[in-house]
Amino acid sequence: MAEENLLTSTLQIVDLPVGTSDEIIEDIFSNIGPLKRCFVVRPRVPKAEKTPGYVQFAFSDDAAKAFKVLDG
Repeated sequence: MAEENLLTSTLQIVDLPVGTSDEIIEDIFSNIGPLKRCFVVRPRVPKAEKTPGYVQFAFSDDAAKAFKVLDG
């Protein structure tokens, strides 16, 4: 049985400024391909400065492209 190459369509974005909105990351990543959903995690720590976000693409190829193009 051949080993499958498992690809994911979800990217985690780390160290976003707390004030980053879902709309901002949607605008940035939707230029690469269609999105299923995206959101910024709202921190529970009152004075947090950074927070993660998640972007789920409709297609794993677009997630791979975004990772290559926007990494860093």
